Amino acid sequence: MAMSPHDQNGRSKGGIEARRIPVPLGERSYEVHVGPGLLQQAADLIEATLGSCRCGIVTDENVAAHHLAKVESGLAKVGVHAGSIVLPAGEATKSFTQLDLLCQQLLEMGLKRGNQATGQ
Repeated sequence: MAMSPHDQNGRSKGGIEARRIPVPLGERSYEVHVGPGLLQQAADLIEATLGSCRCGIVTDENVAAHHLAKVESGLAKVGVHAGSIVLPAGEATKSFTQLDLLCQQLLEMGLKRGNQATGQ
């Protein structure tokens, strides 16, 4: 069993507390997890929250270089990894053209409304 970087109360062993921030949307409500060490727990958090749904990762080149392999590996271990999309870094990526391409790629992965796309 992997050691958690957090104690049972959600505090990191370094003293900084991980937080769950509720996003109240009625039946579509969800929580955002924020804090140190959560990246290593991403697969377990996704599996605990969503069960066996498929999960795609959306990230940029800069973040992917540091973290993508760890998250992909974790998701693959719990059997929910659908694929990854690495976007160019920078403000130019934040456009409707890129959004259209991103949606097409998510559909090509086989992701549907009930699946998860996780941003890094």
